[in-house]
Amino acid sequence: MFCRFGDERRMDIQGLLVGKKSPLIVLSLAGSCCYHVFLAITYGGFPLDYYPDELQLLSTGLYLVNAGEKVFPQIVLSDKTLMVPLFEGILYKVLGFPNFLYFLCIWDILTVVLLLLFSYRLGSLYFDDEWTGITAAILFAFNWHIGWYAHRLMGDVMMTAFEFAALTFYLEYCKSKRTRSLLLCGLTSALALWTKESALYLLPFLFVSLFIEKRSQVKWRWMATGFLLGFCPFAVVSLLRYGNPIMPFMLRLQQSTMWGEIKFNFFYIQALPASIGVFTVLLYIDSFIRLLKQKKLVLPLASLLSLSVYLFLHPTGTRDLYLVHYTPFFILASAPSLRKTVASCLERYGLKGILVMAVVVLFTNVSPRSEDPYTWISLHQRMMQIDKYGSIGKLIAPG
Repeated sequence: MFCRFGDERRMDIQGLLVGKKSPLIVLSLAGSCCYHVFLAITYGGFPLDYYPDELQLLSTGLYLVNAGEKVFPQIVLSDKTLMVPLFEGILYKVLGFPNFLYFLCIWDILTVVLLLLFSYRLGSLYFDDEWTGITAAILFAFNWHIGWYAHRLMGDVMMTAFEFAALTFYLEYCKSKRTRSLLLCGLTSALALWTKESALYLLPFLFVSLFIEKRSQVKWRWMATGFLLGFCPFAVVSLLRYGNPIMPFMLRLQQSTMWGEIKFNFFYIQALPASIGVFTVLLYIDSFIRLLKQKKLVLPLASLLSLSVYLFLHPTGTRDLYLVHYTPFFILASAPSLRKTVASCLERYGLKGILVMAVVVLFTNVSPRSEDPYTWISLHQRMMQIDKYGSIGKLIAPG
């Protein structure tokens, strides 16, 4: 199934796949983004009843902007990082109630567009091949698990988007030595932290491993400057509203000491095939072996490190939301193997070889329904179960 990494031949399929700047790359990115914009407007960007954090974050956002009227139950989660609630609070201040409810999907759109653009760019830079980059973006675009939580009013997938952005700007600096890239690298790192505190355990490892692998000379002061530019505005808000500039991080650290003894939680391994797709797991294994041989260690080690955090340090619970903290690194690491496999099949079978991509995308787009593990549905089918505008109407009616 898998072909050799050393084969660098470009495929010329009826003029579509000629060179790096193929129109097919632009069309694939644009089509993937449009797909998720449609999902966001029609079904996403609304606090669902079975995700209590969503409504609580919304209430926290109103508190952060000192909203005068209580349109939601006053629940303040000072242990939550500020990006999502502050976005919601500002939107409320600008549009008012209930108009802002209809525009919460802006968060979903920004999340997915940033994730797709930076997964494409990061894959292109790290693997030095734009077709690998667009392959990674397609895997993200049609992954049901990433898509489902990207359309929830939470910060987990956006955290990954900012992590990818930080790594992208770092790699751009390694190539161009532009100070601007380092500033943006630091800025997006800070945004990742304020989006979800889980970035704390992974970002330092990513930068250290990239620094070692690339053997680059980095002007750290510029990266630190960018970090402060991104960090300080949120710290000021935290200071004004909570009395401590890093209150969310301190509370999370206190909670982490309450997890108890370390034991294996195999749920986070067992759920991996359903989360990213069975074929994607096989592609990851192939890529993992070959990347190790090429001494490209960042993605293999990052995927295992992030998985280990939940395998060893989260002993109870089966929250599938946490999978989207580490599955993006599995998906990104799988892209080279899929790209080479598709190229090999196109060379051997012509346009019929694209069926390989179709099968992989199909299996990453469908998931077992929680109420019936033997029934598989696509991301679109799962989203269609949400009566977004009817639910907004019911929320408005009591007011």
